[in-house]
Amino acid sequence: EPHYREKMLTQIRAYEREAKAGLAEEVAAMETALAAANRRNRTITIVALLSAIGLGLLLARSISRPLTKLAAAARQIGRGQLDAPIDVEARNEIGVLAQALQQMIRDLKATTVSRSYLDNILQTMEDMLIVADAEDRIQTVNRAALQELEYSEEELVGRPTSDVLGEDAVRSGDLATDQPRGWEGEFCTSRGSKIPVYYTSSVLRDSTGDVVGLVYVAQNITERRESDARLRRSLREKEILLKEVHHRVKNNLQIISSLLDLQSLEAADSEVSREFRNSQSRIRSMALIHEQLYRSDDLTRIDFGEYVERLTRQLEHTYGSAGHGVATELRIDPEPLSIDQAIPLGMIVNELLSNAFEHAFPGGRGRVVVEFSAENSHHRLRVSDDGVGLPEDLDPMTAGSLGLKLVNALADQLGGEVTYRVADGTCVAVEYEADSLAAQPTTPP
Repeated sequence: EPHYREKMLTQIRAYEREAKAGLAEEVAAMETALAAANRRNRTITIVALLSAIGLGLLLARSISRPLTKLAAAARQIGRGQLDAPIDVEARNEIGVLAQALQQMIRDLKATTVSRSYLDNILQTMEDMLIVADAEDRIQTVNRAALQELEYSEEELVGRPTSDVLGEDAVRSGDLATDQPRGWEGEFCTSRGSKIPVYYTSSVLRDSTGDVVGLVYVAQNITERRESDARLRRSLREKEILLKEVHHRVKNNLQIISSLLDLQSLEAADSEVSREFRNSQSRIRSMALIHEQLYRSDDLTRIDFGEYVERLTRQLEHTYGSAGHGVATELRIDPEPLSIDQAIPLGMIVNELLSNAFEHAFPGGRGRVVVEFSAENSHHRLRVSDDGVGLPEDLDPMTAGSLGLKLVNALADQLGGEVTYRVADGTCVAVEYEADSLAAQPTTPP
């Protein structure tokens, strides 16, 4: 124990002090090295971080710039501008995307037209164009509509169509079919005035077939209505003038008829008086047509049935006792005839009825039938009686009497054929084609 305390414990304590001192030196050296390592790590981390940020910015810029260009080009294509430039050259996926987009633009140019091209077409239209949505609110108008309605585009777009088209306009929900339909109406201007228009409306559908609106195309018909009004006034004036002409012709023919009547009274020879009366009857038959035209609303055609009825009553009155006891039956199809047909047919009826009243019934009793039929363009006039008939030695086609000559000549004027049948009285028929008559010049018999 003394040896331990004096020798060994002293040495152990000395070793302890030396170990602690060495350990402290080593720990201090390690702390110094660790601090230097930390400083180096911080420096390296900061440099690496700055390098990463720089590389990231550079990489992002190299990717974002072409993507930005592609996005701008896509937006322009979406607006219908197919001339949008795509200035992207890269050997990566972005370059492949740019090439695909350029090919799509080329395909669109080959198969579609651009939005600007369509806008130019719509804006250069002379007709007014108004496009409404499914709620009947105006979405698109062209320049012609803005000028006619005196609105600006900002004032008109978004307004209900009733502000322009009126409450009676056809709406998208009112159309049962997609076929365009036309109406005449009035459009309201910004000043509250109205302009007459003729407009068509068509249903607008999307790719799925749903109704998305209505398209109106309108024409201003103010000038056309004014022109129509002028034409109607001019036509009315001409109608009045033409009626006056027919009235004057009728009056002149009546004067001639009266002169012939006076002349017949002065004639000592009964045969001469009879010829005057026959001529007077012929003139009256023509005057009757002009009188009927004067009283009619149609100055080119007359009701032949009414004309024959009046002519028959006039002849019965003219022949007095000769026509007394003679029954007249009329079977006339309700066919309006032109004056070119009515005059010769009326004169034929006049001649044949005059002959029947004067010669067919010596006993004063009999029956005369006047028939007229029109089947398409084939017309047939037939006058028959149950009187004594024509003399046996008389050839009606070559007879020298003025009445039969007139009948034959008037039938030729109509381009028709006349036939005579003498059996149980006399029957005369005239047949002609109305179509061929329209192409022939009218010549007096």
